[in-house]
Amino acid sequence: MTVLESLQALAERFAVLTGMTPRSAWFLAAMIVALTGGTVIRIIWRAFHPTPQATRLLDSLKTWWALIVVLVAAVSLGRTGLALAFGVLSTLALGEFMRVQPPELAPRAVRAFAYLLIPLQYLAIWLNWEPLFFVFVPLATMIVLPAVRMASASTQGFWTSVGVVQWSLLISVYGLSHAACFPTLPESSNPVGGAAGWLLFLLVMTEANDMAQALTGRAFGRRKATPKLSPNKTWEGFFGGGATSILLAVLLAPWITPLARTPERWGDSPWLNIPFFPAVLAGTIIASGGIVGDLMMSACKRDRGVKDFGTLLPGHGGVLDRFDSLTITAPLFFHFVRFLDY
Repeated sequence: MTVLESLQALAERFAVLTGMTPRSAWFLAAMIVALTGGTVIRIIWRAFHPTPQATRLLDSLKTWWALIVVLVAAVSLGRTGLALAFGVLSTLALGEFMRVQPPELAPRAVRAFAYLLIPLQYLAIWLNWEPLFFVFVPLATMIVLPAVRMASASTQGFWTSVGVVQWSLLISVYGLSHAACFPTLPESSNPVGGAAGWLLFLLVMTEANDMAQALTGRAFGRRKATPKLSPNKTWEGFFGGGATSILLAVLLAPWITPLARTPERWGDSPWLNIPFFPAVLAGTIIASGGIVGDLMMSACKRDRGVKDFGTLLPGHGGVLDRFDSLTITAPLFFHFVRFLDY
């Protein structure tokens, strides 16, 4: 048996073990190999350059290893695993939002109500109650949250309080929960990579866009894009990240998604049936959503006068610091996939 055949057999066993398609199993294995390579390089680099920055970079890799282990476990358990993993993530993210708010903006009863929505939202996803998990959080925060706020405190600061808690829930719970929704799609939506393929594509694209923006901005950035909001962001970084995302989407799409072809219902329109047109759209949407999510969290931190939302993830900060882009890219990409209707 050749090395390639051995790797293929190993990937097939891994796919059976995790319940993924062979393509998704290969893709996840490639992510682990890349992370291993990056870890070895950074260990060697720190050995020869023992600087504080090298230590921070290595700490960030420890966080990535913890996250990849959680991802493998969650994907292996399917809808149940993803609901549990992102439910915990939403709880941590909401906690970070709540910790930076003045107590009068989120009284105890309001906080209890906010946390109660998390298991209810993910229960709806786990049970595949599609009409409910798309409207539950928006309706609850529009109707029930104001009532709880009125009953728990005076009307002083009512508008600000309701607005802050509602928006925190929409971002940390409603937005992030879309990443756990891919198993609710029909299996026929992605015969290549399955539900795991959609999720892995989203996660890799979102993180690659963040890194490409930072690297191209650091290397070529000259013109500040948001000097008052995030001084390190440049137009060169934005465009570099966007171009990288589109190119990466075109390269990855055929492996774990059907985005390399246009849906049959789009008809024979010449411009809609350009090769890889859906992949280019996906890359554009994820890049744009990632920028919005990143800048929104920067605005929140500046408004509250904090550098990071937390310290839970060494080398990254808090959950919202690491997954700020995903809070926007997850709902955008999920509904984009639903709109395509493969």
